[in-house]
Amino acid sequence: MSVYQQRRQRKSEKENKLSINNSRTQTKKSKAQEEYAEVTRNVKESIRADNRNYPETLATEAEEVAHQNRNRTCSHSPIK
Repeated sequence: MSVYQQRRQRKSEKENKLSINNSRTQTKKSKAQEEYAEVTRNVKESIRADNRNYPETLATEAEEVAHQNRNRTCSHSPIK
């Protein structure tokens, strides 16, 4: 699941949690909070993983471009 899909899911869970929090039953409130916490945790984990993988992706692309001797075509190259 992509980060954007997870963010949409987190938003819908938050709206669900808010509507349940307006009700008066404690069990529904705690269950909604647990579900929202789980979705939020998954979103944060995937964002952290993307942040860890992004520099590796840039380095791999730069190595491929350098290997093919196309330095001007690298989109992340400081020399344009």
